[in-house]
Amino acid sequence: MANGKTHMLAGGILVSGLYVVDKKLIRKEDLKIEELVGSFFLGVFGGAMADLLDPPTSPNHRQFFHSVVFAAIVLLGKDKLYDLFKLDH
Repeated sequence: MANGKTHMLAGGILVSGLYVVDKKLIRKEDLKIEELVGSFFLGVFGGAMADLLDPPTSPNHRQFFHSVVFAAIVLLGKDKLYDLFKLDH
């Protein structure tokens, strides 16, 4: 079974990857290093929160918080925060 550090690293890599796919393949925009780094750390945070909100002892562990859907929600949340604080303009 993976430990917390593995979950955080996997979350960072997954959300960063989703950012690259969204930015380059879907929106056809240039990558921004601050958004890439922000995506990584949001993924790390999401990986940590998954185990806090849905501990490994839970019968539902590895359901919602260990899904690509949750990573996509984190990525969309990042976009909304950037829009709210005008960080990408």
